[in-house]
Amino acid sequence: MNEGQKTVIYSWLHVIATTLKGYDIDSVTFLKQWDIDYDATAPHEARVPTLKVFRALNHAAMLCNDEAFGIKLAKNILPTMFHGLTIAAIASENAISAIRLITNNFHVICESVKPTLFKREQDLIICLGSTDSIVPPTSIYEAFFAALKHISEEYMGLKNSHFSSVHFTRSPPLNPDLFGDFFDCKIHYEEAANYAVLKANELYKPIPSHNPLTKKAMLELINSYQEKREQKTITEMVTFSLKTHLFTGQTDLKQISHSLHMSSRTLQSRLHDENASFRNIVEKVQLEVSNTLMITTEITIEQLAQKLGYNSSSNFCRAYKKWSGTTPVQYRRAPYGAI
Repeated sequence: MNEGQKTVIYSWLHVIATTLKGYDIDSVTFLKQWDIDYDATAPHEARVPTLKVFRALNHAAMLCNDEAFGIKLAKNILPTMFHGLTIAAIASENAISAIRLITNNFHVICESVKPTLFKREQDLIICLGSTDSIVPPTSIYEAFFAALKHISEEYMGLKNSHFSSVHFTRSPPLNPDLFGDFFDCKIHYEEAANYAVLKANELYKPIPSHNPLTKKAMLELINSYQEKREQKTITEMVTFSLKTHLFTGQTDLKQISHSLHMSSRTLQSRLHDENASFRNIVEKVQLEVSNTLMITTEITIEQLAQKLGYNSSSNFCRAYKKWSGTTPVQYRRAPYGAI
């Protein structure tokens, strides 16, 4: 996975695939349309680009035409998923400890969404925000809060999930009781942020599923996984440097080698050892940055070509089609229909 590219853990694909199965949709074929090769036997710790998964989720929600899609995603989250984080939460001392553990380590399972905790008098507030320019689909917010409730009741043995209210930026669903019935609390729509309010004093009660040895083991697993993630290959280092210098024009081999404090010959040799080439990495970075900007901004093709150093939009379009097999215009329309 390229350095600097936001990713989610592969377990999300298992959740999506299981949810789509409930709608009689072939998940492998569906995800392939969004350039995601789904394999049910793939390691759960593998990573997938956030942008691809979010685009697929957006389209899946539209295809299923179910306002409860986010809730159904949450119900398909199992304790064995998400690299031990769910198990560690279930084994925590109490609900507040579990919530803190999830929010502190959420970047392990999704790098583009950041939960933040606030204390307000007798309430605890969990607010979800985006860490970059990629806007998460509404189903992600719905699934996060629904998962907290589902996991606490189904696996922690808590009969009351302690929600006082849940607030969404989305517009109200056609079924006004949909979320209220599930969360059993007041639901607010068209808010400035996505957040949930919980009764803080209820969150300190011991939970039946507490197991200190299990929690310790899972936290060690999470930490070792994170340490492994932070060990960068030379390909990842080159990718990060290219993204840093992409719009400055300083992206040739000599300039990137200098930024990494090595000679051009050494850099090429180390890339060769990883079966990578500098030219291919440059093209992958340009493609990824182009896709992100086309989906998340209103930039024109002409402006994008200029930003990437092309002397004309036609030259950029030819290069883009060589990289991806499609045109920039076709890609930009892709969220609303498969390419």
